[in-house]
Amino acid sequence: MRHEVKTYAKDTYFIDAQTALNTAKQNNEVETLPNHPIKALQLCYYAGDIPLKSTPKNCIHVPLENIFNYFISTKNRLPSELSFENSPYGQEEQDAVQAAIIKLINSTDKEKFKLADELAQKIKKQAPNFNDEKLRVFIPTIRESTVLKHVAKNISEAFEDLEYEVLFYIADELGDQNFLPELTAHYNFNPHII
Repeated sequence: MRHEVKTYAKDTYFIDAQTALNTAKQNNEVETLPNHPIKALQLCYYAGDIPLKSTPKNCIHVPLENIFNYFISTKNRLPSELSFENSPYGQEEQDAVQAAIIKLINSTDKEKFKLADELAQKIKKQAPNFNDEKLRVFIPTIRESTVLKHVAKNISEAFEDLEYEVLFYIADELGDQNFLPELTAHYNFNPHII
């Protein structure tokens, strides 16, 4: 008996908006962690000057000139593929555009690590005020955990019942595994308890 291996989509940056929309509507799954049972909705980014109307949440307009600024500030996963399907570019233009996009996306990834490191240093120096009316509890977890996220949620609810101010942090299904969004939430919340 032959075992069928399921293949998953990849988060993709599409040059053609309509192709991105058609793909997004398929609700394809991606693996955010290899061979992990919890999957996520495929992200379909698209180029173009004008955003499409009435798109699903996984169909996201990112014009070519905004790639760096968008991907440095988003909580969403970065694309791992580039699609020229239905694009007007010839092969030479595709090669040039692909090289430029890959360079931009790689530079955003490096910048996110740098910003995360800087934020971690600020957090180390940050001191919560213990004269605050309520103590703040920060409880981070990851969406891909099969048990821990439920335990963390129960703990956060128990703290809320005790009237602590709680920030239960978990990325949504479009979220990235990098630590920058979590560190930003931590820094802004300035918890007494983690």
